[in-house]
Amino acid sequence: MSYIWEEFTISSPKLFDLLSKVDLHLHSHFSDGLVFPNDVVSQAQNKGYKYISVTDHNSIGGYDQKLLKQCQENPINLIPGVEMDCGQGLDILVYDKLSNSISPEFLTQIGAITKSENSKRLDVASNCLKVIIKSLDKYNFPWLNWPTWDDNQKQKFISKFTTENLLKINLDSGELDIQGRDYYISKSHIIRLALVLDLINVPKFNEHFQVDNPKKTGKKLKKILFKDFCHWEYDESGVDESLLTRLKKTGFVLVLAHPGKAYEDSEPKSISESSFRQFVAHTFRNFQLDGVECQYRNYKDQPFDYNKIAFESLKSIANNKKVIITAGSDSHKGFPG
Repeated sequence: MSYIWEEFTISSPKLFDLLSKVDLHLHSHFSDGLVFPNDVVSQAQNKGYKYISVTDHNSIGGYDQKLLKQCQENPINLIPGVEMDCGQGLDILVYDKLSNSISPEFLTQIGAITKSENSKRLDVASNCLKVIIKSLDKYNFPWLNWPTWDDNQKQKFISKFTTENLLKINLDSGELDIQGRDYYISKSHIIRLALVLDLINVPKFNEHFQVDNPKKTGKKLKKILFKDFCHWEYDESGVDESLLTRLKKTGFVLVLAHPGKAYEDSEPKSISESSFRQFVAHTFRNFQLDGVECQYRNYKDQPFDYNKIAFESLKSIANNKKVIITAGSDSHKGFPG
């Protein structure tokens, strides 16, 4: 185990002091975040954090030499990482064994895996766009601009409603100014592009669905669009065990992200502390993970303290093994306060 990760082991006497200055779960424009990696690092530096990681979904595109140099010249440790979507809500945080540098093996092996996975996502997104376009003539919703457009307007929309623009769309500004997203596309990118291209009459949509906060328009539209217009294949996929096997073979550090969310997405027969304990222990052992994100800072409406129970579950099975415990905010909007 790398000396960096020694500090994160469950038996470390200063573990919780360390975790208070750690955020190993952050997102940027290189997946579905709203900020650039260098801004995340600057904010973390200003708040005195010791360790951080920009863990974009299926992407290590943000780790360029400029970012690494920024960390090398300042008192902060940036551990290269990525959040891999493994199906059915199971997300695995994969980390390099270095800080403020990225190993050639991480670039090569994880880069190959992300490229493969995102190629599949690109196909799913492409099919979704085609289905949405074909469906538009079927509906005459008052909040849909399509029925009011002439043929030229419709063709203009179709020419811009493409996977190429999905890869460029800035989820914050709506501009097509993002480069190097590593082909990661989510439902959020499709929704943002549809809104930017004025497919939706937003005032009528918000009135029809009683959306009182304009910031929630996208979230509501996502539910409608992927219910009535298009099927998003990943919503119903099971756990991709072959992907987990490939990740394990790399030898990098694998950590279960937000175990409480993963537990709920596994659709247990009943939610209870005992079944959650079993879920954490089973997932950790079954997929031969190195650790668990036992200080996840973005839970909402917990039935019980997921962080506390996850830690207790791991402690009961750790014995003398060097089980890793991490902390993260899962922030997509910049470094949290």
